[in-house]
Amino acid sequence: MIPHSTTPLTDAELRRQFEWALAEAQQGRGRTGLSLDGQVQEALLNIMDATPSVPADLIDKARSAFADQLAGVVGPSRQDELLALLQQSRRSA
Repeated sequence: MIPHSTTPLTDAELRRQFEWALAEAQQGRGRTGLSLDGQVQEALLNIMDATPSVPADLIDKARSAFADQLAGVVGPSRQDELLALLQQSRRSA
C-alpha cells in the first residue's frame, strides 16, 4: 500500500499513487487518505462499482481526471465549493 504523505507529492509520486489506486479499484478495492483529488476519487469509485466488468470508458475517465489534477484543472463542483467558501469568508470579514 502507498501511504498518504503530509508533504506535497511530486508528479512521479502522484502517478505511482494513481496507478496503484487504479489497479486496486479494478479489483473492487479502494483506499482513503490518498493525495488524489475528488474528481479522481469519484472516477475510481465508479470503477469499483463496475467490477468485475469495468468498461474502458470508466478507466479513460479516471485517467483524464488524473491528468486534470496534474495540470491543476479544477472541476466545476470543486470550483463552486471554492467560490462559496470565498464568498462566505468575505461576508464574515
